[in-house]
Amino acid sequence: MRSATPPPLAAFTRSCSVLNYLAAVPPTPEIAAALPVSGPLGIAGSIAMIAITGATLWLLLDEREPRSHRADDAIAQPIVT
Repeated sequence: MRSATPPPLAAFTRSCSVLNYLAAVPPTPEIAAALPVSGPLGIAGSIAMIAITGATLWLLLDEREPRSHRADDAIAQPIVT
């Protein structure tokens, strides 16, 4: 049985979210200078968040599919009559 969220996806989501919060509302001017919202870092952050959303949707749609229709599950389970 799989866990609800794969650990790498969860870690990537957390780190992108924390960096997004720090860039949007920086607690100090030094952090504001290090994490500018505009520019290449902002574009990379936006792409990362879109990729996380896509991966999450893909995992959710994969879980929605009934297990009996999956090829690997059908082969692994013997047919009982």
